[in-house]
Amino acid sequence: MLKYFTLFVVLAFTGIMVNAQNFNGNYKSYKTSFLDRHDASLNFKENSEHNIAVAIERTDDIYGYVILQDPRIPHVLLTYEIVSDVDVFKHEGITMYTYKAKAMHLKKPKDTKVIFYVKEDNSLNLMIDDDDSSQAWLRLEKQSDLKSKNKP
Repeated sequence: MLKYFTLFVVLAFTGIMVNAQNFNGNYKSYKTSFLDRHDASLNFKENSEHNIAVAIERTDDIYGYVILQDPRIPHVLLTYEIVSDVDVFKHEGITMYTYKAKAMHLKKPKDTKVIFYVKEDNSLNLMIDDDDSSQAWLRLEKQSDLKSKNKP
């Protein structure tokens, strides 16, 4: 399960410089919630371990990637390609960093948003949001930094 994730992260980020926004790195989250905007019976909150890799820095037309590994489908990497610069918004002690993205793991890539939430206590949360649903991963725990190919 973890070997698929590790292999893809290494291959996907080999040529991408990764030192932007202080979000870059490998994370784990142990709590997630899902909201389906059309069918509330699909909504859930659960405690489970998710692997998350973040590499954001513009190179040509690619701004970066967020890749998630869901323990229910470990062989499928949920890949979001960042397609815009960040939009920053502060509200009631929370700073939100929003990127437009495409869900590349789907047969037909879907427009979506990748949103990082930083609270006053510096805890980091991630949300993937589109017209149909949203999923949040709470209290991301940084496991390691991703190293830039151009830096020691």
